[in-house]
Amino acid sequence: GRDQQVEITLAKAKILQQDFSAAESHITQALSIDYENVEAWALWGHVKYLQLDFEAAKGRYQRTLVFSEKPPDLHTVYIRLGAILLSEIKESSYSEAKEIFLRACRYQPTCTTYLGLGVACYRMNQYDDAEEALTEANFLNNQSAEVWGYLTLICLQTKRYIEAEQSYKYAIK
Repeated sequence: GRDQQVEITLAKAKILQQDFSAAESHITQALSIDYENVEAWALWGHVKYLQLDFEAAKGRYQRTLVFSEKPPDLHTVYIRLGAILLSEIKESSYSEAKEIFLRACRYQPTCTTYLGLGVACYRMNQYDDAEEALTEANFLNNQSAEVWGYLTLICLQTKRYIEAEQSYKYAIK
C-alpha cells in the first residue's frame, strides 16, 4: 500500500544520500508490510552492494529474482548479481553467472550483458559460446577494450594468432 511506497521512496532518498543504515531501516519497514515486495528486496541488494557486502547483496538479488513480479531496475539486478558471481572464482558460480547474463541479454541486450555472458563462458572454457557473446557485445559497442581483450584471449586459446594480434591492437587503442 501507500505506507510501503513511502518507505521505499524514503529508502531511495537515503541511498542517494549514502545513508545506508537509514535506507536499510526503511527497507525492512517496507518488508514488514509486505515481505514479498520485489522492489524492496532489490533496493536491499543495492544497499549491500554499495556497502561492498557482496555475499549479502547476492542473497538479496537472488531472492528478488525468485518472485514472479520483477523490480523496476531488473537490468541493474542482473548486472550486479552476474558480476558478483563472476568474482567468486568457482565453476558453479560461473555457470550461474552465465544463466543470469543470458536472462539479462533476453531482457535488455547491452554490451555489458553480452560481455558478462562471454566472460562466464570463457571462464568455463566454452570458447565458441564466449566468442559468440563477445562478438555480439562488440557489435553493440566496438570501443570496449575489455571486449577486445577477451576476444584476444579466445583467439590465443584457439591458436588463431593473427586474429589475436588484430584484436589486441583494438584492445589497446
